[in-house]
Amino acid sequence: MEPITLEFTYSKEDYVQAMRRFLRLTKTISRLSLFFLAVAAVADVIFLAMFGLTIENIILTVMLVCCGVMLLIFHYQPARTYDKSPRLKAVQHYEFSPEGITMKTASATSQVKWNLFSYYWDDVTGVYLLQNKKSYILLPARLFSSDDQRQALQQMAVEGNPDIQYKDFRLTRV
Repeated sequence: MEPITLEFTYSKEDYVQAMRRFLRLTKTISRLSLFFLAVAAVADVIFLAMFGLTIENIILTVMLVCCGVMLLIFHYQPARTYDKSPRLKAVQHYEFSPEGITMKTASATSQVKWNLFSYYWDDVTGVYLLQNKKSYILLPARLFSSDDQRQALQQMAVEGNPDIQYKDFRLTRV
């Protein structure tokens, strides 16, 4: 199988969109949690109007404010991470072969075997190669010249690591 070479820099839009999607795919943030937060906020306002300032209402309000702040952090953190990390703005060079992945930047070169990856997630924002839910490689969708190239990469990953778990999220709403 021919090696696949991808050279790119992450755009802010690519990175932010993919990170937000990743947070939803990993269930760190879900639409259901946003819905429950909105329902709880409405209930809190109703309870405050009906019962006034009680200790229960104050506790509920504090919890809602904390949840809201956490959601805001999750929403704005990817853009802040991109702005603060020169590594994300540097040219990334990946060469995928049946043996593994060679990653090159201006300052370092490393090789990783396919068996270090547990998951291969194919998504509308790109391909995520996950070692675990906190360590992964993101390949933005714009890098792939065709679906055949995406499939060739998937085949290479599965042949290099038969235990890798493949998930196709391209048609999944999260």
